[in-house]
Amino acid sequence: MEGSSFFALIAGAAVSVGIMLLMFTSMGASFSASAGVAAVPLALTLTYVFGFKNGRPPGYAFDVLELAVVGRHWAPDARRQPRHFSLEK
Repeated sequence: MEGSSFFALIAGAAVSVGIMLLMFTSMGASFSASAGVAAVPLALTLTYVFGFKNGRPPGYAFDVLELAVVGRHWAPDARRQPRHFSLEK
């Protein structure tokens, strides 16, 4: 696992523990409710690290985000390009 991925996991776990402590002690929520809500940041962090970062090429996460937002990559469609002038007769 890369260094930045490890730090992301540590940060996700720290946020989860903080949310759980806040809900359980200050808000008076039950242990299961606070654990369920606190599991969300950790689950999102684990999904990001193991789904988009760990074992993937650099920039993979941004490529997937671009594909989801734009629908295709920024490159022009090769089928709609004009023919090169030297190929025209």
